[in-house]
Amino acid sequence: RALPLGAWENRARLLARSAECGTVPKIYNTALTPCLPKKGMGSAPRDHRLLTIFSALYRVEAGAWYRHLLPWFTQDLDPDMFGGLAGKEPSEASWDAQSELESAILANENLVLMSLDYAKYFDSFDIQFTMDMLTHAGFPPHMIAWWRAVYAELERVVKIGRTLGEPWKPFNGIGQGDPLSLFPAILLVHWQFVMLRRTDDTLTMGAVIDDRNVRGKLAAVLIAFDRIIAF
Repeated sequence: RALPLGAWENRARLLARSAECGTVPKIYNTALTPCLPKKGMGSAPRDHRLLTIFSALYRVEAGAWYRHLLPWFTQDLDPDMFGGLAGKEPSEASWDAQSELESAILANENLVLMSLDYAKYFDSFDIQFTMDMLTHAGFPPHMIAWWRAVYAELERVVKIGRTLGEPWKPFNGIGQGDPLSLFPAILLVHWQFVMLRRTDDTLTMGAVIDDRNVRGKLAAVLIAFDRIIAF
């Protein structure tokens, strides 16, 4: 913000050219990956959460893309999606589920809540599939080309405490900590909710990114579970 407007205008032209050529500065292809132990878990590799920290300039530019596209992205988004969205606190998803359960108890009605969470959600995204998904959803081609260039040559450096590992090249995964990673993460669950609502309008649901809950009668929830697994 301290830079004059002309500096950011020059940067915008450089970004546009970068997207046209499908290239990014080399520093954008390096991500520091701190390993944070998950609460209540052990010390095994799978018991850690791998975050992704890109260069400061990349985070500024990716964050600008996110803020620029967010109003368009959210205009048709499922109303029960929370997390990473302005004005929609994650606690609302829990509140809706809790109040619905308590209302069912008071009314002596049968209600089942199914809670689901993907294992290693952000690490599971195939890069080509992710870019094709964003293209199908209507994201700007030049933004997708720019983001593809970041992950095409990405190298990660794992950090545990103050110790850095050797650089290594991942074959899949989007960075949990990359501002743009929220788009495919939210979009995939949105499509899942659209599918469930179109097959059974008696179900209610909520999600904070990939942490989902589905409520309804037992038979309907079991069918929904099978459809989610197939999805």
